[in-house]
Amino acid sequence: MNETGDKVKAFQAGGVDYVTKPFQFEEVYARIQTHLQLHRLEKLRDDLTHMVIHDLRNPLMVIFNSLDIIEFHESKTSPPAPEFNHCRTSRCGGSKQYDKFNPRCQQDGSAR
Repeated sequence: MNETGDKVKAFQAGGVDYVTKPFQFEEVYARIQTHLQLHRLEKLRDDLTHMVIHDLRNPLMVIFNSLDIIEFHESKTSPPAPEFNHCRTSRCGGSKQYDKFNPRCQQDGSAR
């Protein structure tokens, strides 16, 4: 197999970088530094994402609980109001965007 084919096959198998022989210390060091920086940035991104989701859950829980109270009172006094139908569809399994922020929803969209 040719060199380009080997590289393509390695990347398709999940490789993210390669170093050729003979090793050049400066090149290897620069590649290691780059991968370490990428790892730090990915961790920072993940931490920030978790922080944003956590910070949004509190106000969204107030909204979800308010909807539950409205639905409860509506169900006691009259048949379900059509203007609240869109609220019911955004519950667990209705939308991955909403499910991510709703602490009552699990990853697969089912309720806890």
